[in-house]
Amino acid sequence: MITIIQQPKPFSFSLELDDLIVQTDEEALSVQLYAGSDLLINEQFNPGVEGERITVKYSKLIHQLLKVELPSFNQKVFVQHKAIKSFKILIQSAIEINFTVIKGFRTQLSYDIQKYLGSSWLTRMPTRSTHGYHGPLFLSTYPLQTISVMAKATFENGESSVLKLYSLEPAKMQVVNLNLGVLCGKFQREFSYIDVYATSESETEILPKMRFYLSPYSGSSQDVVVYENRLGGIDCFKLGGKSKSKYSAEKSNALISDLNESYFSKNTLERSINSGFLTSKEHANQAVDMISSEQLYLVENGLFNKIILANPKMELNKDELHSFDIEFSYADALLNNPTTNYIPTYLNI
Repeated sequence: MITIIQQPKPFSFSLELDDLIVQTDEEALSVQLYAGSDLLINEQFNPGVEGERITVKYSKLIHQLLKVELPSFNQKVFVQHKAIKSFKILIQSAIEINFTVIKGFRTQLSYDIQKYLGSSWLTRMPTRSTHGYHGPLFLSTYPLQTISVMAKATFENGESSVLKLYSLEPAKMQVVNLNLGVLCGKFQREFSYIDVYATSESETEILPKMRFYLSPYSGSSQDVVVYENRLGGIDCFKLGGKSKSKYSAEKSNALISDLNESYFSKNTLERSINSGFLTSKEHANQAVDMISSEQLYLVENGLFNKIILANPKMELNKDELHSFDIEFSYADALLNNPTTNYIPTYLNI
């Protein structure tokens, strides 16, 4: 006889997956794990002692198989096909367990994930934040029904206007582009701030308002990191402090025919950017989420350049203003070569 003590829930985040725990009096127990038709695990267990529990762990394997992809600047709605997958466990070729997994982690506490997905954006950004006119801005969601993404703009004179931005299909993980400059164009004038929310087909608000203020500074003067958050979504973090760059070149030389020749140069670039003051607990929580991310991209000249953080740390003390530095290098070694970072027409030659 086979008794299932614990099994994965029908829907989970990858790092919240319950282990499979089975109790059996049979001499051998076979367990297979499939992703679609692909066999991932094929194991046979011998309990040894009658009634001994067998535990099968697979959450970290599944977490590594899932991938959050980065949308581009010009995509209005991007579907994350690789960040969510369906899996199947087969026990003794007879008992079948099906479940779906989103890459990420929310909490170790027990909660209804379906209810959470149906009422929350997959974001760690504060409910109120400031962003540049030209900078990237994304919100991610996994709707359980057809939803409409709405935007309510409030202007300097106190007037407001509402537009429907996108219609999203159910049961798909999607990222919506909320570039504030583009939205100003949709409203045909600049706004002071914009509230983004989602409604059902009956026009009931089901995803809460996120308020985005339009920064008075130009986008080129602000450093923005786009990153994979811990909920499997795409978030943006604005760095408002000073930026420093340190270039170095490690030379390899050789003596050839009584002459010293340099035959190789390993160029490195170490950069650091200060966060600026963290304005709220939500802002600080997002900062912690950002520095622990597996994928981070610095926005430069309209490009997403992947960066590798150097063991980031931040300290939070009650009743104090906080800021922190991120030190990083570029994942693409070619970007470690010095550049002017100016548009060519600004150069005097």
